[in-house]
Amino acid sequence: GTNSGHGAGLYLSASTATINDISFSSCSSSENGGSVYATSSELTLTHFDVSFGSASNGGGLALYSSTADIKNGTFTSNFGTYYGGGLYTLSRASDSTLTTTDLTFTSNNAYYSKGGGMYFDSTSGTNYINNVRFSANSGYTQQGEAVTASDVLVYNYNSGKISCNAGCGSKGMYKS
Repeated sequence: GTNSGHGAGLYLSASTATINDISFSSCSSSENGGSVYATSSELTLTHFDVSFGSASNGGGLALYSSTADIKNGTFTSNFGTYYGGGLYTLSRASDSTLTTTDLTFTSNNAYYSKGGGMYFDSTSGTNYINNVRFSANSGYTQQGEAVTASDVLVYNYNSGKISCNAGCGSKGMYKS
C-alpha cells in the first residue's frame, strides 16, 4: 500500500499491539515508516518479513519514543531516503526500549545518509541488539552501513555478524 503520511502497512499511535506471523511487502509512505510506524506505543513484532518498503526515514519500520520487542524476522530491500533503510528509531522518552533479537537485515539502503540496516537516534532510552545479522546494506556516507547510533546504545552481538556492507572495514557500525 501507499500512504501520504506514516506507516502504509501499520500505523500505531499511543497504542499497544502484539503481531505475529505477518509479511509487509512494497509499502510506501511519504514520511516515516514505509511498512510500519509506531509513535508513543508498545509494539511486539514476531515472525515477520518486511520487504521493499520505502519512506523518508525507516523504509521498513520507524519507531518514535516507543517501546518495541522485535524478533525472529527479516528486513530485505527496504529504502530510507535519509536514515535507516530497514529500521529507524528516534527516542526522546527515558522509558523507551528497543530490543531486537534474531533478525536479518539484507540489501537495505539509506540513500542520502547513514544506517542502511538500522539507525538509532536516542537522547534517552535504551536499544539492544541481540543475534542480528547484516549483509549488503548501504548508506550514502559509507558510515554505519549496517548500524548507525547516537547516544545510548547497548550492543550484545552474541553470534550476530556484520558482513559485506559495501566493502566492510570500519563501515559496519558507526557511533555518531
